[in-house]
Amino acid sequence: TSGYVKSDHTSTFNTRFDINESGDEIEHKNFTNDYVRPKTSSTRTVVNIYNGSIQVLRGDLTKQIVDAIVVPSTSACLTAYVLREAGECVQTAHEIEMQNNSMQSISVNCNGVLLCEKIYFIPCSKLSYNPDKWTFRNFISEAITMATNEKLDTIRSIAFPAVGCGKYNCNSDFVAKTLIMAAAYELERQPSLKLDVYFVIQLHQYDVFHAFENVLKFLNINGSSNMNNQSYTIETYVPSKPTTRHNNKNEFTIEKRLLDYSSNEYAMVVQSFCTTMTEGLCKEMLRIELVWNNRWYKQYEIHRDEFNQRLKINTEQYLFHGCSQFAANNIIKECFNRSYAGQHGTKYGHGVYFSSQASYSHSYTEPNTRGERCMFLARVLVGNATIGTKYTKICPRGFDTTTDGSYIYVIYHDAQAFVTNNQPPLESFTIQQCTAEDEDGAIAVCLKTGDSGNDASLLFNDPKVLGYRFVAPYIHLSPDLAFVLKDSEGNVCGYVLAALDSVSFYTQYVNEWLPKMKQLYPNIPSENERLKEDWEIIYGFHNDNLQSFKLFDDYPSHLHIDLLPIAQRKGYGTKMIHRIENELQRRGSTGVHLGMAPNNTRALHFYTKLGFTILANGQDTMWLGKKLV
Repeated sequence: TSGYVKSDHTSTFNTRFDINESGDEIEHKNFTNDYVRPKTSSTRTVVNIYNGSIQVLRGDLTKQIVDAIVVPSTSACLTAYVLREAGECVQTAHEIEMQNNSMQSISVNCNGVLLCEKIYFIPCSKLSYNPDKWTFRNFISEAITMATNEKLDTIRSIAFPAVGCGKYNCNSDFVAKTLIMAAAYELERQPSLKLDVYFVIQLHQYDVFHAFENVLKFLNINGSSNMNNQSYTIETYVPSKPTTRHNNKNEFTIEKRLLDYSSNEYAMVVQSFCTTMTEGLCKEMLRIELVWNNRWYKQYEIHRDEFNQRLKINTEQYLFHGCSQFAANNIIKECFNRSYAGQHGTKYGHGVYFSSQASYSHSYTEPNTRGERCMFLARVLVGNATIGTKYTKICPRGFDTTTDGSYIYVIYHDAQAFVTNNQPPLESFTIQQCTAEDEDGAIAVCLKTGDSGNDASLLFNDPKVLGYRFVAPYIHLSPDLAFVLKDSEGNVCGYVLAALDSVSFYTQYVNEWLPKMKQLYPNIPSENERLKEDWEIIYGFHNDNLQSFKLFDDYPSHLHIDLLPIAQRKGYGTKMIHRIENELQRRGSTGVHLGMAPNNTRALHFYTKLGFTILANGQDTMWLGKKLV
């Protein structure tokens, strides 16, 4: 898609800055005695969520004027620094509390020494050089729970360090996304909660601060960001295959035509753009143009077929690319060739950059003389992605793209992207009974959606182990209730799996499936031999029993569903849920439940729209259910 923009203001965001603090182990020379009041800082990055907010600051944790600050008690240096700044009374109170609750979260009053009222010390025993998202999520959840449980209801603001970004040097993008999304989940889960959440980053940690700032900018939730209200007019170049066929003598023809605003294609492009563009940035959509470059398409088609054959899965995604109008005209003629490498920076590799967030791509657009900007919507072959660095000049062996691990993708091949919105029509996807031939494709989908809906390929050494836990058992033990979503070329793009009676299914799983897995994985790997996620699943293969699984008497059936991005937001998730509900009802089920990651707010919205309600909320899993009678 390409877009033209008319800007009423030159700055896009208000950014808030303060002074100084790290995540865990710290160097005392980095601290100053200065502080800035969070409430009156001149610039800020803030996202409002119902009655609360999330903000990122630069500063010293102990100098913030907030109601409570949070310290990971297993971080010796940070704990020692905070206690020294807090004074002897707080040190004594902390020592007494630790004697009684050495491995539990504790709350200590500050008694007027620091600018806060409370200090929450929360253990993070699993904090290490290998970041664990659940450790970070629990750190946030535990602190906010402590704040909401205060008897006097006086905690209205709370400040966190960037835990993990000091001594352990964890990936700042991963930490920022995990911590901020955990805070967002808590505020969305409790709409009446009046709590301002601050993340405080040391002054010298520029990359960490920008990582947190970027996550806030692209946070797509039901809240109103305090941003300058820019007005935009957007034109999108979206090349699409024309209705007339090309013959060989017209092989190099390039066509461009306006897209009818009443067409389904127009609506799909607008939806893709608006749902990922920061509110207030786009004033008007001028036009969407369909462009067809036949030579470019043929090159892309060959590349796509090779990807599908090699990977056994469709990894094509629709991603944005922002640029100047001059560059857009050249791209239409010559495609995304290597001359564009590095023009959007080199932080994640020296290639051509794309993003699933229009807001991110907007920052690389340039206004023309009329104040209009352009942006492309392209089909991109993501393939196997790995985290990129500024030193990545060619894609590492075994991978097809580099990424930030979230919404940025970098390609290194001219034919790996094709500028088009020629998305498969709804009827090109079909829901079919799953067969043995579909198993590998379904397992691949499980991996590509295994990190709270995002690609989990980087989290596992064994690409099949996740599917052997969550997909294959249903195909083998409950085949009548296993369905897949296929595209027009027969690629598996999603699945919905269910068990009619959870007790019977889990009994079969323990007695029939686990012995096969123990034979396939005879040894439990140590944590330094495999990534943590491999270790946990294989450990479960050797130790799970019927008591390991959550059961609900009023919701005896359970289901599991995942869709690749290419099949999302087209109504197929709803169709597949309805299909499996009908199958369960036909077999006499009275209710169905499912588990999901607590931080996956988009999935929660999807399920609640379909009539599911929250049954239980654990540390790692939220359980939802729906009556079928």
